[in-house]
Amino acid sequence: METITPAKMRRGIFLTLFVIILLNALYSFADKQNISENREQTSSAVTVTSSAGQFSYDVELARTETERAKGLSNRETLAPNTGMLFIFDTPGEYGFWMKDTLIPLDMIWISESNHIVHIEKNVQPSIDLTTYSNELNSDDGSDAALYVLELNAGEAEKNLFAIGDEVLINMSESR
Repeated sequence: METITPAKMRRGIFLTLFVIILLNALYSFADKQNISENREQTSSAVTVTSSAGQFSYDVELARTETERAKGLSNRETLAPNTGMLFIFDTPGEYGFWMKDTLIPLDMIWISESNHIVHIEKNVQPSIDLTTYSNELNSDDGSDAALYVLELNAGEAEKNLFAIGDEVLINMSESR
């Protein structure tokens, strides 16, 4: 049987305190990251004009790579008339997949000129790696997207959203 000397006891206490301090520092850093990310998250208003009328949505903005990667993942519900607007730095072809997304969505790609260029309706949650994207087909780049709007599944169908419909994005942000 091993005897516990005072030196071994001090070493054990020191190691325990070190681990506690290290874990506390890591937790504090992670918490500060969450606070700074939450400060950056703002909301805005989006209005889509279709042949059926005008439809407004309160949307969260996803402007950074981190915010876009998280998107609407791990949410069990999305309130009516709300969504998320993904904002990119330059117009282009942008792909999305439903990793960790728990709710069906409509995905609407919007050009720099604020017109719908592509719609994916009723995209279901999946562990499959299927990517939904606005494949660029026009020579003049008119089908490139600068924004992607995610709404509850059924919104695009119910409100008759179509390619070419105008989208007004109110960038006066609020919390």
